[in-house]
Amino acid sequence: MYNKEELIKEFIKTVTINVEVAARHGAKYENVDVPQGLKRADIEAPLCNAFPECKVKWMWFIQSYRIQWA
Repeated sequence: MYNKEELIKEFIKTVTINVEVAARHGAKYENVDVPQGLKRADIEAPLCNAFPECKVKWMWFIQSYRIQWA
């Protein structure tokens, strides 16, 4: 059964892990694709809330979000 809220939670959890790994390896940003089954409008607010200290920007030309930190 489809549960959008659970899909969003799993997405945020996965992105958080990926961002932490990228930061440990010296990266300054991580590009995140919108997962299948969700729309950009579904994940924008949760993504911004999950990374309040980071710049979260929609990159229209690659159709993904960029999470950038210091």
